[in-house]
Amino acid sequence: MNKGWIDTVCLTCASQWQVITWDNYVVNQEASGCLAALNNKVSRPENFFIDYNADAWGGMSKVASYDYFFDNTKSSLCPVQTCLLKEVGCKKMMDSSRYLQIQGTPPTELWAAVKEENGYIMNFCILCRNSAGVDAELDNIILTQAKKL
Repeated sequence: MNKGWIDTVCLTCASQWQVITWDNYVVNQEASGCLAALNNKVSRPENFFIDYNADAWGGMSKVASYDYFFDNTKSSLCPVQTCLLKEVGCKKMMDSSRYLQIQGTPPTELWAAVKEENGYIMNFCILCRNSAGVDAELDNIILTQAKKL
């Protein structure tokens, strides 16, 4: 259904006086309403910071969902189905990172390592895609995990 769908059905309507049948009725759900639904947020922090957390299970913690970075004006009609991490420039997929992951069902949550005693800084691009196959991307996001105090 990435690009919408078309189906042919038979409709039957009945009143107390008559029954009307309309065979081969075509229903067309276009994805065009989704084409402009996913956009970068106008106001967002250029950088965001996370604290060291020794108690984080597995060393990772959810730090943001797709809606931290993007507005989806038609979230029920055109839900975000996936997000991807890319290198700065948004051209190349980020190699597996011990610091950042996309998780969740659907995979639209940004998780970050929070148990790095020396802290770290990651620059990255995030791309999210809605059910119509429309992408939105945000480049050169800076995530900083503070050092253990």
